[in-house]
Amino acid sequence: MNRPTRRMPNLDANDPVTRWGTASLGSESKIKLLMIGLTETLVIQLDRPMIIGRSDRETGFEVDVDLTPFGAAEHGVSRQHVSLELVHKTVMITDLNSTNGTYLNEQRLLPQQRRVVRDSDEIRLGKMVLRVFF
Repeated sequence: MNRPTRRMPNLDANDPVTRWGTASLGSESKIKLLMIGLTETLVIQLDRPMIIGRSDRETGFEVDVDLTPFGAAEHGVSRQHVSLELVHKTVMITDLNSTNGTYLNEQRLLPQQRRVVRDSDEIRLGKMVLRVFF
């Protein structure tokens, strides 16, 4: 059963320290995306929000991280599938109203709602599975 992820509850004002564990990205601002089932690994510099999806050469449409060479269309990856960005050294993912959905550790993301990505998390774009490392 697929359930959407839930928002974090408001944190108690008496405990202002949030412990994100391995969600904090180091000073290099780089993450690695390992494509499950393939031997390919992409390294992404998160110095700005990066749109991941597939480019379309016929129309000239381009994304920041193009998964087309890895069978993105066959796996149901949308042209603008997700955005990855750094927010206070924390990697955040946002589904961009993708056709076939985005899953973070098997939990479907609601469109346009940011979620925290941690080291070794699994991201599924349609049927394409990626593992995130940083």
